[in-house]
Amino acid sequence: EGLNFLWEPDISQLSNPQVWLSAAGQVFFTLSLGFGAIVTYASYIRRNDDIVASGLSAASLNELAEVILGGSIAIPAAVAFFGVSNAKEIAESGAFNLAFVSLPAVFSNLTLGNIFGFFWFFLLFFAGATSSVAIAIPVIAFLEDELKLSRNVAVSITLALMFAVALVPIFMPKALDEMDFWAGTFFVILFALVEVIVFFWIFNGKLAWREINRGGIFKAPRILFYIIRYVTPLVLLTILIAWGFTVMPKKLAGGDVQVWTARIVMLVLFGLFAFMVSLANKKPR
Repeated sequence: EGLNFLWEPDISQLSNPQVWLSAAGQVFFTLSLGFGAIVTYASYIRRNDDIVASGLSAASLNELAEVILGGSIAIPAAVAFFGVSNAKEIAESGAFNLAFVSLPAVFSNLTLGNIFGFFWFFLLFFAGATSSVAIAIPVIAFLEDELKLSRNVAVSITLALMFAVALVPIFMPKALDEMDFWAGTFFVILFALVEVIVFFWIFNGKLAWREINRGGIFKAPRILFYIIRYVTPLVLLTILIAWGFTVMPKKLAGGDVQVWTARIVMLVLFGLFAFMVSLANKKPR
């Protein structure tokens, strides 16, 4: 029953823009596309490193571990212990409830569950810590390179900013899901759209394709050039427009003080970063 809940398709949901937005956001977030972490990882790439093989192995192994293995364990287990309706309610009630509510209950009913639970939360902490470092590095590098701040000052400012923003979801639980949606889903897709337009239209699609295949053991199929150049931006734009017209008005119309506080904090943060970029661009080179 749990596997059916996970893998049995509901074709009617293909007309739901929220499903497409959530799916695209999950793809880009889990592959670190559309936000600063990809800049951190890309900084370790040498000129002739094999981008095609690295991208293929990273995407395939990550999705195998996360979707095929992780999803097939966590969600069916939650369904088995709580039933379909309760598992769905837990998943919809918060971004982290599946990990911090349902799985601990599952572990408590397993032989050696305490040991499995320890490794689960240890690995979860390790994943969160490494991801946080990867996301913070571009901000630190920007402060160093563009504003000419020392490493210690740049790190201190970044940590202080992260700590200040983290206080919002700590003291306002409802703010967490709101910030997670805008930062981890909507804007990831929006910035991914901007990136693909810049890379394959403004930068020059032919040069971009040559850089992708430079130093590769095997070349990416030519059809991917047309998919990235035409299909990807068209699909992402369609998802954003469809969601914006059908779902966004209802989402913005709702929300209590905690939700609106999260939205205001996100806007202030975005404005701060935009100001920092404009300030850097005004400085003489």
